[in-house]
Amino acid sequence: MRIKCTTRFKDTVDGLPASFEKGDVRSVSERDGARFIGHGWAVEESDVPKDVPFQPSVDLDVHKSKLGSSDNLGA
Repeated sequence: MRIKCTTRFKDTVDGLPASFEKGDVRSVSERDGARFIGHGWAVEESDVPKDVPFQPSVDLDVHKSKLGSSDNLGA
């Protein structure tokens, strides 16, 4: 079963600890999926609206950037 998480939670899947983040789409067993959906932590992927258009990822090419902070104002 494929689910989409509606909240952040931790649980066990197939006896192993697992962390789930809001928005994750995962394949889980029918038993685990039914339990997650029953608690309101996830919805079945087929229930997720598909009307949002696909947005491809974008790579940014940033030049002359600095990471961090400085006390040199305007220098």
